Amino acid sequence: MHLGHIGWGFETEPGVFCFGAKETVGSVAIWPGQNNGVFIETNDFERMLETMKRGKTFNYQQYKILDIDHTCPEAAKDMAEDSKNWGYSLVGNNCVDDAFKIIKAFSCGDDLVLPWPSTHPVPNKFFHHIPGEELVL
Repeated sequence: MHLGHIGWGFETEPGVFCFGAKETVGSVAIWPGQNNGVFIETNDFERMLETMKRGKTFNYQQYKILDIDHTCPEAAKDMAEDSKNWGYSLVGNNCVDDAFKIIKAFSCGDDLVLPWPSTHPVPNKFFHHIPGEELVL
């Protein structure tokens, strides 16, 4: 059974995107403060897609574009940076949880933009329940 993996990305200013993921490999738990495999980059849209397609550890295949009315990119950048210190666990502190927290911060605290990790804990199912068209990288 393939559970999948997800990353995240958001526009910080016109044409500039912050993006990344928690790419923990080979461990079911990492203590907070230890290296949990988070990567964060900033680049234009095309470079973001190229980087995610190539991946750091995982190769991503699809993405979705969300239209969010009110955004707080600085809060999302801060949340993304904080995610480097969150550790990792297979349930409750994985790529889904990080993406949810970061995009929730980007949407100024709106926890209805994405499905809830508590009801969609499997990355593939979480991604498929995000509203929007699935686009191929």
